[in-house]
Amino acid sequence: IDPKAVTKDTLYGTLDPTTLEWTDGVFTSILRGILNNLRGEKERRHWVVFDGDVDPEWAENLNSVLDDNKLLTLPSGERLEIPANMKIFMEVDSLKYTTLATVSRCGMVWFSDTTVTLPMALKHLYLDLASRPVTGFDDEPETATSQAAAAAAGGGGG
Repeated sequence: IDPKAVTKDTLYGTLDPTTLEWTDGVFTSILRGILNNLRGEKERRHWVVFDGDVDPEWAENLNSVLDDNKLLTLPSGERLEIPANMKIFMEVDSLKYTTLATVSRCGMVWFSDTTVTLPMALKHLYLDLASRPVTGFDDEPETATSQAAAAAAGGGGG
């Protein structure tokens, strides 16, 4: 998601002042789709990537999502909890406009493109993710894939 390419209302959603009807935005729609688990989303890892400057105009709304509460509170009063299998990633060129409140809630990683190339980083990430089953979710049933992976790792798989 390029948060600077859309309005804050398009990103998070809008509450119609007349009817009080809520309309999801891009981020809210993605989050609700994962929470509704219509296509087995609970069994998959989800990464939402915000690619662009971390501007207080849109990022301040994520502060409660990024802290220990992991809740997105909508203007309608509804609260959406970020599930354990969803990670939020912000790819930025600069932290010039970022507030301390947002920075304090994020882990920071910086790589020089001459030290760690993009193909190197992607290969490492792919190999790491491919070697680990998705587990650790309280209500996730163990699948045949996770059982096979656990057995291969010497864990028996249940």
